Amino acid sequence: MIMKPWHLKLHGEHISFGNAVHVITAKDRTVRLTTWSHDAAGGQIDIGDYVLICPGVRIDSATHINVGSNTMLAAGVYLTDADWHDIYNRTRPIGRSAPIVLEDNVWVGDGSIICKGVHVGANTIIGAAPWSPSHYLQTSSPPAIQRLWSGIWMMLQPSLDDRTC
Repeated sequence: MIMKPWHLKLHGEHISFGNAVHVITAKDRTVRLTTWSHDAAGGQIDIGDYVLICPGVRIDSATHINVGSNTMLAAGVYLTDADWHDIYNRTRPIGRSAPIVLEDNVWVGDGSIICKGVHVGANTIIGAAPWSPSHYLQTSSPPAIQRLWSGIWMMLQPSLDDRTC
């Protein structure tokens, strides 16, 4: 279901939606999904089943972005899998890129930005952080990880071995 479909902007090829995806848009908060082609490859955006996309979400892909089923993207979320230009040679198209994976049951909070190469584990809530294991709440960068332990959220300092990406 798309609320106010005239404010949904799809640009490029290889954009797919699963079953029962809900997209909510607004006149001042359009939802934009864009894929870019370069060389022999091109961007791809795959949205799973029962995903909620809120107003102002932008997803830009030069490689591949996969949003798992039952995921919620809150207002103003930005997913991008590329740098879009080089630091020194800004005429070079795309820049470095790496796929983004959001596994099933992920909630990406309001205004969060997820950049190239990020893999978010299943059943995760993201506030703003560079990586996330499964079953965690993450709200800062560098990540201050909180894990539900016997009904109490515990603060953890992750080691490099704890990463899922």
